[in-house]
Amino acid sequence: MGGVTADLQDVYLCPGDTAVWTINTDYTDFWFWNSDASSDTTHLITSPIIEGFQVIDNQGCDHYFRTRFLIPEWGDQMQTDYDTLLLCAGTTADFYGREVSSDTTMCELLTASTSDCGYELCRTFRFEYADTYALEADICQGESYSWFEQDLTTAGVYEYILDGTQEQCDTLYTLTLNVSPPPTVTQAASICEGESYAWFGQQLTAPDTYEYLASTANDCDTLYLLDLAVEPIYSTEVEVEIFSDENYTIGDSVFTLAGTYTVPLNTVAGCDSIIHLTLDIISSTATASTVECNLANAWPRGLRPWQWQCAKPVLLQRWTMYDSQGRRVQHASPQQLGQTFTLLPSTAQQQLAAGVYFYELYFLENGTHQRVSGKVIVW
Repeated sequence: MGGVTADLQDVYLCPGDTAVWTINTDYTDFWFWNSDASSDTTHLITSPIIEGFQVIDNQGCDHYFRTRFLIPEWGDQMQTDYDTLLLCAGTTADFYGREVSSDTTMCELLTASTSDCGYELCRTFRFEYADTYALEADICQGESYSWFEQDLTTAGVYEYILDGTQEQCDTLYTLTLNVSPPPTVTQAASICEGESYAWFGQQLTAPDTYEYLASTANDCDTLYLLDLAVEPIYSTEVEVEIFSDENYTIGDSVFTLAGTYTVPLNTVAGCDSIIHLTLDIISSTATASTVECNLANAWPRGLRPWQWQCAKPVLLQRWTMYDSQGRRVQHASPQQLGQTFTLLPSTAQQQLAAGVYFYELYFLENGTHQRVSGKVIVW
């Protein structure tokens, strides 16, 4: 009885596959598997093996079949291949129907040509320039920077792509442009009324804030700011009466004779002030006062009247109050006989600024002229 032996053939098992081998019993009377001598009609194969079976068909002929089941060379796990593709920036590439134009990594599931098993291909795309140049430049506000036929005036980051050739990619230039505002110099000055202040070729006379943009040869322009103050000149009338044995002082000037005087003084700001002094001399053979009188040497404004109190009645003829500059700020001639005198009521005190003041009081005691002077602090 004749027989047939099939040539050994290879069958690849892809990862996770199961090969089902079934015997057609319609044409066979007897069979058995080579690996286990069983007579099952079906074998399930999941791992590498050389399997075969022998059958006797219904014609009485013997047949023998053999198959080698193989796992691809990467084993029982799906293979992943990696590669990198370098391209010129600005170009595009195709990855299995997908367009790529920027740096990225893409993966695709493919079929092996020898085994028909699937495997994964992951490709990294890198788009590069032939060269890259980073530049930084500084200009002053109001200037421009020439860069690849552009005149740039605004701070920022600029890019320019220089076209390459068929053999070379494009070249990328990056510019960081800094625009510096003009440095500022702040100045302050004061002048007296009627004077002028010379500033960058200008004669300034009015109080104000002035600006001037000064150019230099190498650096940025400089912005100068001037705060100019104009201090006033004061002209004050002062009338004073003193006894013949006294004197009156304004600044460094001492006066003992009656008359009208013009006294120039400097204010705190350094400007001239004019005091017009009218000085009167009271002739008297006054003796020391025997009357005890009290006057507070410090008093708050607006809380209570400012009073002069004496133990015995006297005739208050007049009183005068001066500020620290010698200017008369209060004056009265009450010609009042009494023991308690209100020099300033509470409402009048509000007109005075806090500070140091000087006073003089003239009165008659038993027919004799007397004077009291002193200092008071107002707060």
